[in-house]
Amino acid sequence: MASFLDLGVRSLNGYERKKLFRNLGNGKFADVGYVAGADRKEDARGLAIFDADGDGKLDLLIQPFDAHPVLLMNRGKAGHWLEVRLGGTRCNKDAIGARVVVEAGGKKQMRELTTTAGYLSGLTKVLHFGLGEAEKIDRVTVTWPGPSRAVQTFEGIGRDQLVTLVEGEDAPMPSRPRKGQ
Repeated sequence: MASFLDLGVRSLNGYERKKLFRNLGNGKFADVGYVAGADRKEDARGLAIFDADGDGKLDLLIQPFDAHPVLLMNRGKAGHWLEVRLGGTRCNKDAIGARVVVEAGGKKQMRELTTTAGYLSGLTKVLHFGLGEAEKIDRVTVTWPGPSRAVQTFEGIGRDQLVTLVEGEDAPMPSRPRKGQ
């Protein structure tokens, strides 16, 4: 592949190894890049995080400088999970700016729907929530963007699935099945 910038043997980042952090659940994180095989050292500028194979575990796609993309598949043990896709009706169509709170297993998690993630990186419009060993999801609350900041609460949503929540609708819309379902 021809390069527009000839670095020779030099590196834009000094051949620093990539870091991958695991949330320990107590406010601390551990670098697991080496044991997970993610501590690569090529120059990379882009990153996408998404569930590439539909198994409920987040995978990484990195774009090295002057090379083909690399997909790092998550082969770790999966806990329970929920993925949420939003559809706006009164706010913007993609519900960009919405806030989703999932309550399960005595814990709350919050995500805001955005499509930006930093320099040369982006995000999927599917919000992923890791639920660990939670037996059920207590509730999902969506604060829709826009002047009204309307709030909707959904209950009775099962775990280990992708659901579509539409602004103003009382129940989740059917979503495509995920791997293993």
